[in-house]
Amino acid sequence: MKARFEGIDPNEVRKLADEKKRLEDEQRIKAGEFDKVLDGRMKTARTEWDRQLANVTSERDTLNARLSVIQIGPGGRD
Repeated sequence: MKARFEGIDPNEVRKLADEKKRLEDEQRIKAGEFDKVLDGRMKTARTEWDRQLANVTSERDTLNARLSVIQIGPGGRD
């Protein structure tokens, strides 16, 4: 598997994929399909926001659990 991807720069691949997406969006806009372009961009943004929200929620829950342990720790409340 390693040999298969040897010499491929992941950053360059991402850059090319972004350029391809930009060109496709331009063609759709020229074809009058602005709503489809907007929907695609919103879907991508929503996915990223959902991922970030899940991370923040998980971090909050972890911190709340740690805080509970500290407040109710072995010695009880002081």
